[in-house]
Amino acid sequence: MGSSSTPDVAYVVTLAYIKQPDTITTSDSTTTYISNNFQDLLINGCMVETLKYLKGPDNMLQLYESAYQEGLQTFAAEQQGRRRRDEYTSGAIRLDIQSPQPKIK
Repeated sequence: MGSSSTPDVAYVVTLAYIKQPDTITTSDSTTTYISNNFQDLLINGCMVETLKYLKGPDNMLQLYESAYQEGLQTFAAEQQGRRRRDEYTSGAIRLDIQSPQPKIK
């Protein structure tokens, strides 16, 4: 480009960004990312809230709460990994992710 304030040719620009959805579902779908990929997280979270509401047995509440927390950690780890990698453009890692080295036999 020269010193003028307008471009000298048409330039192509590609943007990659993360956008929060307006709702958890869309009008044309009855499924979500969580319901498609993390069914255990969804059902365990529902069971925790159900047992709290119904004042269910403490041992069942602890069982579902533990399973929910485990699923939530797995979900969170996946989401952090997605945000740390520039998968949509070059596939290059933007931030190092701590992971063990694979064993070569």
